[in-house]
Amino acid sequence: MSVHARLLTVVLLGALPFTCAAEMTVRVVETDGGPQIHLNGEPVVPRWFFGSVRGGSLTAGEDWSEQSFEFTPAAAARGTGTLHFRFGHKAGELWLSDLRIIDVQTGEAVMPPGSFASADAFAATWDTWPLAEANTVGEVAVEDGAVHVRITDPPGGQWPDFHLHSQRTLAFEADRTYRCVFRVRALPSRSVLPALYRVEGGVWTAMGGPPGPFLKQVAIARDAGVNFVSFSAPNCWTQPGEPVDFGSLDGLCAKIIAVNPDVLLVPRVSANAPSWWLDAHPDARMMYEGDQPGRFAAGSSAQVVRAPDRAFPRSLRGHPPLRAEHRRVVLRGLVAAAAQRLRPGHARGMAAVAGRSWRGGSRVSDRSLRRGATRGAAGPAA
Repeated sequence: MSVHARLLTVVLLGALPFTCAAEMTVRVVETDGGPQIHLNGEPVVPRWFFGSVRGGSLTAGEDWSEQSFEFTPAAAARGTGTLHFRFGHKAGELWLSDLRIIDVQTGEAVMPPGSFASADAFAATWDTWPLAEANTVGEVAVEDGAVHVRITDPPGGQWPDFHLHSQRTLAFEADRTYRCVFRVRALPSRSVLPALYRVEGGVWTAMGGPPGPFLKQVAIARDAGVNFVSFSAPNCWTQPGEPVDFGSLDGLCAKIIAVNPDVLLVPRVSANAPSWWLDAHPDARMMYEGDQPGRFAAGSSAQVVRAPDRAFPRSLRGHPPLRAEHRRVVLRGLVAAAAQRLRPGHARGMAAVAGRSWRGGSRVSDRSLRRGATRGAAGPAA
């Protein structure tokens, strides 16, 4: 880690309400040598794995091949699911055909078959992005029962997010396994990145795709003795009057815990509100020079503080005040210190995450941390 690296400190402010092999508490303790993380009263080296879930890819060669992947959504999509195909930043051509999404348990088709087989079927099911002049790289046509995609290098080298996306009409049940199958070829060979999302309240939440590297990275961290795992938490913004579904967050926590039962989870929760919420709270928008409103919410806004509480009623109890010397974001309820399986629907522990820049030297040992702890007061974290 660079001597200029930004370190994060974590505080668990209470015992976990679900069953664990042993009660676990974590505190940040101020000592003469600086703040230290204490686990069950003992200082530990604050080594973290800081990652995010990213989808994987499949390989399209110059000859036709069948590609497939399975996925099990942690939360249901009630006719709000969509399948995306991305192709990376590389000029060339590729062909897609015989796309199917099926329920593995019943064999029932989730997506109508033949959506790549004719121009009319494609137009009824699929769209391309970006629109009109903003699409500077991709052309799509249906030829001989297959979708033919031509990709060119963009003028000036700035690649848009070119992709195909199905209409947001797909339905998936939580905790059921589905299989996506299609045939593909490319000239030259390239990676294809399919991914499924559900779209609710103006928020795209990933549901499945080829497995990415995240869980393998969690295992590498586990084997190196790193149990603090910070990750981007799926958002749960829902419009007023609609129930909040925490399935995506619960499901991701469960997957991480399955890899490392001793993990300390530190989800990173975005307070950037969707457009419908910003429209309802225009005073909460971040303002720029000349009183120009921005596209994001101001982190110091009282409405933003309350909005995540509504989005995470079982979880959030804190707020993100912004200060000159550092930012402190309280994310009570979103850290799970797991010694047993996470039980879906249970409330989680309480956590505070604070970011602060520190200049340090070489790696510090557990022994030296314990020596330093004897010089500091081990009171509750503020």
